[in-house]
Amino acid sequence: MKRHAAQGYMTSFFTVLRPVASVLLGFLVLVLLAYGYIAWWSPEAISGGRNARNAHRVRPGMRSSQARAIMGPAERTTSSSNPGDGRTIYVYTPPPFASDAIYLAVGPDSTVIGISHGD
Repeated sequence: MKRHAAQGYMTSFFTVLRPVASVLLGFLVLVLLAYGYIAWWSPEAISGGRNARNAHRVRPGMRSSQARAIMGPAERTTSSSNPGDGRTIYVYTPPPFASDAIYLAVGPDSTVIGISHGD
């Protein structure tokens, strides 16, 4: 049986393509593993996910001590930018790719007056 010239060409094409496909597949696997680490397995992702879940348990009107017991220690604490209103803002690490920070705003009477879930 005679082979056509096109069959020989296709065989050599796939012989050349196989190593390129292997390299591209390896690169794709590496990118997916890096994304998985950043999104789910890094310490920041684990802490941010825990903070996001805990933030949904906090409600406005809760005592500051109750909310902070649920949330744990804040990454940083700031005062309100408006002088004299007495608000304290507790900022927590958000999950990766969150569009906003996670924070608790506590009024001068030590109750939670606002919360951002990091959504």
